[in-house]
Amino acid sequence: MSANSKTTTDKTPRKIGYMRVSTKRQSLVMQRAALKNAGCHAIYYDRGVSGKVFPRKGLHKAFSALRSGDSLIVYKQDRLGRIVLELEKLLHDLMGRGAHLLVLSQPCDIYTAGGRFSYRLHAVLAEHESDITSERTKDGMGSRKAAGSRFGRKLKLTDEQALAAKAMLALPDMSLTKVAAVFCVSANTLKRALDRLESERV
Repeated sequence: MSANSKTTTDKTPRKIGYMRVSTKRQSLVMQRAALKNAGCHAIYYDRGVSGKVFPRKGLHKAFSALRSGDSLIVYKQDRLGRIVLELEKLLHDLMGRGAHLLVLSQPCDIYTAGGRFSYRLHAVLAEHESDITSERTKDGMGSRKAAGSRFGRKLKLTDEQALAAKAMLALPDMSLTKVAAVFCVSANTLKRALDRLESERV
């Protein structure tokens, strides 16, 4: 959580900010600047957490800080999440607390029929966008896998290196240990690479 130096009385409505990024490599700088410019008294966040993950620590803290009359402020609605059912729960939670929602990128008055319609429409679009991205990622992985790409831990020896090692082992006075040293790996690693090479030829 980060908070500025503003102080309020118990009855003064506050602005509670929330921000999220899906990966730890993404920056929160833009969202934080927008929320500070909007006058947030406190800002909570989740870093490296998908919008499809519920509950989230930062989001829970933001909601826990809300009182009647306060406003929850986000840069974009999809920062709250990308699952329609969960976003509907958040909507009812906000209204049950008597709190407001301010989305800086769009008008959103949840206490009007039009505002709730806009909120729900953006919820559907956010989930759809997430599903499309997921499908494209799976399709891309399938295509690369079919083309021979591997996923998971990076191999210490590629197939090409394993083939070269196999050829070296056919030379006189060459042992598994000597060839492994050439490739700066252990003898066990080289043996696994050679076994993998054989299994792929079956």
